[in-house]
Amino acid sequence: MKTILYLGTDPSYFPEEGNVIHYPIIRIQPRSFNDPELKRALDDLSDYTHLIFTSKNAVRIFFEHAKALHADLSFLKEKTFLAVGTVTADHLMKEGFTPAITAKEETQEGLIEELACLDLEDAYVFLPRSSLSRPVLIDFLQHRAIRHQACDLYDTLAHAIEPRPDLNMIDEIVFTSPSTVEAFYSLFGFIPKEKKLVVSGPITEEALKRRLLLRG
Repeated sequence: MKTILYLGTDPSYFPEEGNVIHYPIIRIQPRSFNDPELKRALDDLSDYTHLIFTSKNAVRIFFEHAKALHADLSFLKEKTFLAVGTVTADHLMKEGFTPAITAKEETQEGLIEELACLDLEDAYVFLPRSSLSRPVLIDFLQHRAIRHQACDLYDTLAHAIEPRPDLNMIDEIVFTSPSTVEAFYSLFGFIPKEKKLVVSGPITEEALKRRLLLRG
């Protein structure tokens, strides 16, 4: 049986096909509720028409803050929710909100394809996100002159846990985000080409290829 090293924060969606070792190489650090940017963004919560979620962590942290601010979130039922993919959509549904749109291509580019089909002339879009989020969605909204508010909900930090896994005992390594690629390289100093390397999505694949090319 092969031994798989899973580097993401939550292996519950990973189909187990061997001995899975969960080594969360990143940690999610929510921004303080007192953060001025966060407070300013949440002040407009009732005014937004569309809420876009690009990760399950954004869903979790957004609802933690929203529930602290509002005893009743039923007014959000009037909003249009968009999810970057099925996992994010699943977390929204667990909060009681079914996304109107789930991107077929699970990237920001996939969400843009969906947004391009909508009438957003009178929209006010809210984008709660990671501080490391790519600017692709924001660039689209700015280019189309669509009113929007972006808000950094959390930071993604490298997380070194001891003891570190013995890579000699590992057959396969699963990278779930560009952050896991960079954290792995920071911790181990190299990407082992002799192992089977598995990625979640094209953006993580690009990050891994870039790091391998830098190594030469």
